[in-house]
Amino acid sequence: MSMLTSKTFSDLGLVKPKVISIPPQCTIEKALKTMAENNVLTLPITSRAFPSKFVYILSTLDILMYVVAREKGGAHLDLGVTVESAMTMASSLKAIADAEMESYRVFERDYRDTVESTMVGFAHGLHRVLITDALNTKPAMVLTQSDITAYIHKNAASLQLHEPMSRTLAQLGLITNKVKTMSTSETALEGYNRMAAAKILALPVVDNAGLVVATLSASDLRGLSKETLPYVGLNVLEFLGKMNTNIGKDATSSVSAEDTLKDAVQLLVERNVHRLWILDMMLRPVGVVSQSDVMAAILGLPTAGAAIPAASSGSRGTSPGDPAAPSGKCSPPTSLDLVEVECSLPAVNVLGIALLIVIRVLPMTDGKFGINVVGVLEESSSGLGYFRTRSQSTTGSVY
Repeated sequence: MSMLTSKTFSDLGLVKPKVISIPPQCTIEKALKTMAENNVLTLPITSRAFPSKFVYILSTLDILMYVVAREKGGAHLDLGVTVESAMTMASSLKAIADAEMESYRVFERDYRDTVESTMVGFAHGLHRVLITDALNTKPAMVLTQSDITAYIHKNAASLQLHEPMSRTLAQLGLITNKVKTMSTSETALEGYNRMAAAKILALPVVDNAGLVVATLSASDLRGLSKETLPYVGLNVLEFLGKMNTNIGKDATSSVSAEDTLKDAVQLLVERNVHRLWILDMMLRPVGVVSQSDVMAAILGLPTAGAAIPAASSGSRGTSPGDPAAPSGKCSPPTSLDLVEVECSLPAVNVLGIALLIVIRVLPMTDGKFGINVVGVLEESSSGLGYFRTRSQSTTGSVY
């Protein structure tokens, strides 16, 4: 176990703002406004039955999927619908149904837990975890990939991370030549449709010469209102300009194949961005380094780029994939591939609310595994299931 993964969340000493949450009956427009006002990409949603509990986390990706689902269905895009209803509509999109979205779960850990299993989750595409205190002495906080990346940047020397941080992006397998892009002549909506189909969170916008001039991401939807809703039909650069996106920062947030992971981490933190496009000598995108890749490299796991088979026709992007296996199944992995396995116990009824207890097995990086023995699926009035998992775990060895 490394110096980093053995640390607890308390050890990190992070000071985070108070968690801002909204009820499930909040409208999409109000949720987007709240995100913009507080400069956040996610909002925990409280339970109808237990208002002090969070049942899932709304992200800008969910908003993106809702926009695309409504547009594909030929329906009017209404920002006045509730968050709960919008997520029900978005879940009908095949991309959602296939992906087991992390938004429908609250991955919860305690301040006294070590960061290892969370970093493994981050390396596989998990973006955020709710940190709570079983003793109620500390306020809950939402820990993100960005928090861990910033901690690594600040403490790389003391954490003895010289070896992974000195590796080049090419050595990490991040040059794929399979980056999905969009052109400056396309609309923002066309770009968002492409993101939804590819299950990625951002696209580089390229000009006629193939050079990156901007980035369109799901986070650009923050602040969208009834008045600004028509903007999604505009040319992508017009859309970004009207949404007050710093196009220049995105265009210059790039690295080369020979830059090191240390270089990439520094730029991610200093520019406060979630990804960096890797450019070739002609300044054309040939790969992307995401914060998931940073976690994977630090843990010694394959990066997303390295995991793509040579014969694959897929395109590299930043994936919102959930490392957990589909709920309600107990299908162990065929190899120790560092994924979580879930097993659902028989459903129980508590105060008229259907609850499904979930056990989760989390392989660690040192040949051990953790078992989460507390997990609850709460069935909402809309028929959606929301997972709440808490890290009350034990460990053992995997042979």
